[in-house]
Amino acid sequence: MTDDGSEQVRGEVPARVPTILIIDDDPVITFLLRSFLEKAGYRCLVARDGDSAWQVLSPDVSLVLLDIMMPGQNGPEILRRMRLDPLLADIPVIFVTGRTDAATRIQCLAMGAVGFVVKPFHAEDVLSQVHQALERTESADAVSEEDDVDPLEAALESELAPTTAGGGSGGSEISVADLESMPVAQLLRSLLAERRGTRRSLTSHRRLVSALFRLHQAMSEGESPRALAQSVVGLTPKALRATRAEIWVPHDDGLQRLAVAPAERDGALEAAVTMPLDGNQPAAQAWRDWLTVERGEGTNEIDVHYPLTVGTERIGIMSLWFPAANRPSESLSSFFCAEAALALDAAVRLERAQSEALTDPLTGAYNRRFLEARLADEMRRASKLGYSTSLMFIDLDRFKEVNDTFGHDVGDQLLRHVATLLRSELRSVDVVARFGGDEFVIVLPETDRSGSLRVALRLQEALAQRGLEALPEAAAVTFTVGTATSPEDGVRPSDLLVSADSAMLRGKRGGRNRVEIFGGEGGEIPVPEAPRREETAVLRTLIAALEVRDRYTARHSREVGALAARIARHMGCDPDTVRLCGQAGLLHDIGKLHTPLEILLKPGPLDENERAIMNLHAEVGAELARALAPVRHLAPAIRASQEFFDGTGYPDGLAGEAIPLPARIIAVADAYHAMCSDRPYREALAREVAAAELQRCAWTQFDPAVVAAVLELLVEDERARGHGMPTAA
Repeated sequence: MTDDGSEQVRGEVPARVPTILIIDDDPVITFLLRSFLEKAGYRCLVARDGDSAWQVLSPDVSLVLLDIMMPGQNGPEILRRMRLDPLLADIPVIFVTGRTDAATRIQCLAMGAVGFVVKPFHAEDVLSQVHQALERTESADAVSEEDDVDPLEAALESELAPTTAGGGSGGSEISVADLESMPVAQLLRSLLAERRGTRRSLTSHRRLVSALFRLHQAMSEGESPRALAQSVVGLTPKALRATRAEIWVPHDDGLQRLAVAPAERDGALEAAVTMPLDGNQPAAQAWRDWLTVERGEGTNEIDVHYPLTVGTERIGIMSLWFPAANRPSESLSSFFCAEAALALDAAVRLERAQSEALTDPLTGAYNRRFLEARLADEMRRASKLGYSTSLMFIDLDRFKEVNDTFGHDVGDQLLRHVATLLRSELRSVDVVARFGGDEFVIVLPETDRSGSLRVALRLQEALAQRGLEALPEAAAVTFTVGTATSPEDGVRPSDLLVSADSAMLRGKRGGRNRVEIFGGEGGEIPVPEAPRREETAVLRTLIAALEVRDRYTARHSREVGALAARIARHMGCDPDTVRLCGQAGLLHDIGKLHTPLEILLKPGPLDENERAIMNLHAEVGAELARALAPVRHLAPAIRASQEFFDGTGYPDGLAGEAIPLPARIIAVADAYHAMCSDRPYREALAREVAAAELQRCAWTQFDPAVVAAVLELLVEDERARGHGMPTAA
């Protein structure tokens, strides 16, 4: 199956073998038709519907076997559209159908079909009709392209005497004096000769116009330069009667073949055929001298090499091979090459503009705009297929010192070198993007947490060994890497970016030149006092603002934060996760700063609309945290704190371990404290009742492992004090 949805039959096919396209949605019919057509020596293509047929239909198709009834576009619609396309209008069509009524047969033939095969069919009948249709087409081509059997000449043949030796006009224009003195038969022959030449010229021009129509169609579809070049050379047999065509473009210090027709079977294009500019090949000579180079005069085949120019700019070389007897006029060939040059130039400029819009001009890595779009696509695909997606932040430690000490040129050289090294060390599907001044972000599709760690360690080793080759020896630059993995560390692109960035910042605070995994295990890393003070100041400011708005919610948030940290510690989480659970628990309701007071302080249960507004607080709180640098690492846990373990929560409908562990812990702490607190519309529940409710909702609303940890804490508290709900240690 090809990329465009059609099915191409494999196997060696002799040159110039007719190509038959079978368009039918019945796999049994297509298999039968294909099998005996291939045995008869034909090349077959198969399309299952109209959409895939239009991806395959081209002037190279010799004949179409078309089913009448298909989903989407039916057979008559496809035929009608073919007849409107100048380059497809002459391809013969044979209908294949199970309908045998005369009206259907007449209607199909009236639309331009040349044959009609009824299911079930016999191989002999199909092969006979195919042979006749192809024979008729070849005869028509021969007549239209060489010596036309003009109907008028045939009708007058018996009246025209053979031209005497030395007589006739010799194909020159006829003057008035010639008309007065010329015998009638000779006059008629001269006029018919002019008519025949005019018809041949019109046929050539019609083929050229058809080819240009298809060329402009390819341009409008935004094809890449290589695809457009292949379309151009594919049009030359119909447009110019060329037997072979090539397009060469400048590459490094030579010329590289961009397209060739007919396609070769030895993988030459894939091997990037090149030639030196100082060679004696005619294409190289045409490029050097900027003149048309022609070879083969006096032989049966002529090859002509045309420069492709747009204004004063050189684009490439078009090499064409013709039978000497069928070479088109120089004006037609030059006009076609001029149009091809314009089309190719437009494709190159479009590709360049698209590349510049998506890449960083300094390093050649992708820019932030492309990163965000590609990351969103990869995470959507991973979610559907059940894969993990990892993200990596790489920061150049002490990069500012490089610019200050050695100058910005050296700093720019270092950034370019690092970007090149990263691309060389990663897979083609991985994305390397420049995120900021000295930060790079890498997207690793289908890579889990352990895989991202292996990649990060390998990259850090490569950067340490070869990443500083562009720097003077006195430079002291290291690399800090932070990684995060979806869905564990975030299900939205922005959340995953925040998580990986947080891991990288933790690595820089821990001494730089290290790899950190978001939420990963390891010893507690001392955090410098200045960042910790900023973090604490933001937390205090936010909770103070919440207390001014609603004292109960602020007190509830403090209790939930303390309980969440204790649960995390009891579950054996690392110190960073314990700290994150406490902080995110403290801010899990911070989005209620934007909830209307009449809803926030309503003494009774909320109605449906009020509940919908209240439920926005998780999203609002996450966005608020994300906007504040010291606490932006808390955003994923805040957003997911209202998710249910069975996937019925909000705002993203996450389930199971796709919900970040801190969020699962906060959800249980939040519910337990709410049940054990007095509310305006009900009294606090007994601890035993709250514990039973947690057990009842395990596996549905809550993570059973977290519920089990809370129940163990309750037992410990009962043993230690005999009463009281769990408190922060």
